Amino acid sequence: MTDLLHLNLKRPALALTLSLVLWVVSASAAPALSSTHSSRADFGRNAYPIWSPLSFFERQTIGERHAAETGDPDALLALYIMASGRHSLDDYKRIKQQIDHYVKTLKDHTDGVLDPWQQGEILNRTMHHSFFRSPEPKDDEDSQSKPPSNYNLDQSQLTGIFQNNLFNCISSSLLYAVLARHLGLEGLGVMLPSHAFIQLNFENGKTAEVETTSPLGYDQHHDAEFYQRAADSWFNPRGLAPSSYNDYLDRELISFWQLGTRNMLHQHTHPGRMNDVNRGRLAEISAFLDPSYEAAQINRMHYYTTEASNMAKHQQWPSLARFFSHVMENLTIDTERFNHNEPLQNSFFWLNLLAIDAYAQTQQLAPTLSYIQQSMNLAFNSERLERAQNKSLSALNTLLKHFVAEQDFNSGLYAINALESYSSEHPHFVKSLNWFYNQWAKALWDQKLWGDATATLEDYLAQPYLPANLKDTHNNLAGAYQNWIIAELELHNLDGAKAITEQCEIQHFGLTLCQKARDEITVYETVNPKKATKAAPAQLPGT
Repeated sequence: MTDLLHLNLKRPALALTLSLVLWVVSASAAPALSSTHSSRADFGRNAYPIWSPLSFFERQTIGERHAAETGDPDALLALYIMASGRHSLDDYKRIKQQIDHYVKTLKDHTDGVLDPWQQGEILNRTMHHSFFRSPEPKDDEDSQSKPPSNYNLDQSQLTGIFQNNLFNCISSSLLYAVLARHLGLEGLGVMLPSHAFIQLNFENGKTAEVETTSPLGYDQHHDAEFYQRAADSWFNPRGLAPSSYNDYLDRELISFWQLGTRNMLHQHTHPGRMNDVNRGRLAEISAFLDPSYEAAQINRMHYYTTEASNMAKHQQWPSLARFFSHVMENLTIDTERFNHNEPLQNSFFWLNLLAIDAYAQTQQLAPTLSYIQQSMNLAFNSERLERAQNKSLSALNTLLKHFVAEQDFNSGLYAINALESYSSEHPHFVKSLNWFYNQWAKALWDQKLWGDATATLEDYLAQPYLPANLKDTHNNLAGAYQNWIIAELELHNLDGAKAITEQCEIQHFGLTLCQKARDEITVYETVNPKKATKAAPAQLPGT
């Protein structure tokens, strides 16, 4: 550890701090789940609305998020380590031990000797020397215009500092924030489109802006000349888009904990540097911890649409239904914040449609109905309304096919009644009902339950959704009545057979539907009942 007493506290006349381009995961780089995790048995198994599997350290860190929000340095450290990627509690303990030793040494030499403003300055210098292994800086123009030797454009992980002493503007800002909070210093993160640094706030109202990428970066004066020099010496030679003074004037000030959630979208999460599972998990955690940050919501939404699409493609319906059960309530609340973002809203609408499929395929009627209602509520134009109605009928057909296969016709009828108001205007709704009722009647026909088969077809004809051509249904109903009459006459129940036939003729006045049933009675009556010829049962026409 550096002897802190021998560090020069003289403020340089000018320290041109080098900027760094931040990499935010774009919508086009949405993560996709590796096929090796296709079972997803360990997904959605935590207490948070996060689909990805979480380690013990991650669950603990998320659970202590409120401590991080209040500026607790240990909670911030855990958050920043989690933002670096997949790390364990042992990683946290190892890094914390190094930080605790540094902080103790710094406090031993500065408490009661330096005021908070001076502590902020020596902190930036000693941080470079102790953690980045940077030599004591010179106050000459050449030193001020060059990056420290350990500066690395893409090293945006806090953990990377402790692995190889490399840093960029975001990773150095993260470390400075943790150390500053250990000293009781208050501050904020400063975000520009292609740069980040720290602003300390003191009780007397004074502030100090800390360009953490340079040991000479304390309390820099940010003006147009400063940014022009930075562009000439750093950005332009490297073909990078420079931060400008206008960017500085429009800078975003965020809390130290938000530095951590933003870090989950930086360079180290690029597809070439982090696998899809880890990228998807960080996208989820970032959006959950900071629901106000639009970029995080976009990244999470792209992860979810990719993940859900993959499960649907492989017909992993139970897993997909569990996915929606686990994340959609929270996602709905967060997405409502960004009604202006049309792509985000379109993706959310698509997820609602897919949820209808997932719950219908797993025969969960209540959530199927809920997501149909939600989709209808989101259908603010004719194109969306048509898609929602199509999906509603598709869900009904899925449910009916299952219930018919299981011979659970009462549940099928319940599904029809539940979805009628959402599906009945679809041109194929009539066909779905015709198929279902005729399948129901056929199942009863096969069991020779002629009265029940007849009643089922009569119920069908009594409801309002009928096709123009009822020939097949009428033929089936005529056959059911005929067979019912034959069964009654075999029991020599002539009065019962007549009552059934009369009811048929009243019900279908003017049709020939009941004629075959009447003919069976005529034959029976013309022959001695005890010697009546046994009638051949009618055959069910094609359904």
